[in-house]
Amino acid sequence: MQEIPQITPHVFGETVVELAALSQAMELRLAAGQPEVAAALAQVVLLRVPRHLASYERLVRAAWMLKRWQEGEDWARRLLQADPGNAVAWRSLAFAVEQKGMLNAARSMWRRAFQCHPYDPEIRSGLTRTHHQHSEQIGLDSA
Repeated sequence: MQEIPQITPHVFGETVVELAALSQAMELRLAAGQPEVAAALAQVVLLRVPRHLASYERLVRAAWMLKRWQEGEDWARRLLQADPGNAVAWRSLAFAVEQKGMLNAARSMWRRAFQCHPYDPEIRSGLTRTHHQHSEQIGLDSA
């Protein structure tokens, strides 16, 4: 396993760090089960590059790992404005809406997530969970 680079926020003011290195550090932190650190790095990146979609997706993934559904919903909505086909964002948004008890909206969002990534087990689980009382067939649309 690769060693996780030690990057702290105070380094950014003094040293130019490549976006690729930060992206790799965020991925390694997420893989190591350190979503708080990955989220902090993503926020630092977004201060400098406010339209960096990969950082928004990492924030959504970190919120999912931390079970911060409302925070994940907020980041997912921002990401979907720029990338409407992002399965991670649809999954997070669908689950957050489902937790609020808005099952019709959640069902629609789970369907959209399924269209983006039909083999993701969490998406399939959410889709099954919200469609259990409906007789409609679950499957990909023609697109």
